Amino acid sequence: MLVLALGVNDGLRGVPVPQMSANLSHIIEVAQKRRIAVLLCSMEALPIRGWAYTAAFHRAYLELSARYEIPLVPFILMNVIGNPRLMQADHAHPNADGARAIADIIWPYLEEILKKPLTLSPPPSALDSHPFALSTNPQSLGPDGVVVPAC
Repeated sequence: MLVLALGVNDGLRGVPVPQMSANLSHIIEVAQKRRIAVLLCSMEALPIRGWAYTAAFHRAYLELSARYEIPLVPFILMNVIGNPRLMQADHAHPNADGARAIADIIWPYLEEILKKPLTLSPPPSALDSHPFALSTNPQSLGPDGVVVPAC
């Protein structure tokens, strides 16, 4: 099970929407190839980059959900941002109560996925052949534990 809740910093930095979408697509595709269920959490971009950017950013999550047939959780920070009881002193990150509020938003979607029958993971040989697969062979591991593809 993968809860994918990324992208809000891309929106703040103004990363082009096609690039952000491609990054999320790659993560989803790798997870689905490994038969890992994905729950996508929608993020929003503030209108500091213009309304066209904000709208495209919003649509990207809808399109990803539809393309990969995965459930989409609405913007998980909707009722958290702006609530001082739920935010850290920096006004940018949720505190423990804010994290609980986010978990409460995500749980019904996650619970639905968990009710579905489990499917078996691909055989280890299929995982080992993926360039980003975890490996138990220490000679092929990079410093972060990811297989280093032969070049």
